[in-house]
Amino acid sequence: MAYFPQINDATTNEEVMPEPNHASYLLRIWRDHARSPWRAMVVDVAQPGEHRHFATLEALFAFLTAQTGPTPPAHEQMRAPIERDLNHYTPGSVSWEERLD
Repeated sequence: MAYFPQINDATTNEEVMPEPNHASYLLRIWRDHARSPWRAMVVDVAQPGEHRHFATLEALFAFLTAQTGPTPPAHEQMRAPIERDLNHYTPGSVSWEERLD
């Protein structure tokens, strides 16, 4: 069932179209030789026919920052509960074998 909000004169675009809270990209980084700068390419998973190339990692970071918006100050950030996936392990995190207290 689709949700179509009612639009009236008091409704703004922000109210109708909520800001996305995730994005998925396929990232490829490479350099031609040891002294070359790193280059990057991203493909938006939602639009696989479109891709973007970046001559530097700084340009890639600028693109990602523009896509996600500025980071709110620490005192304004909401703290999400930590989700643990017991089927996967990330080095430096709690292993699935460790007891969660």
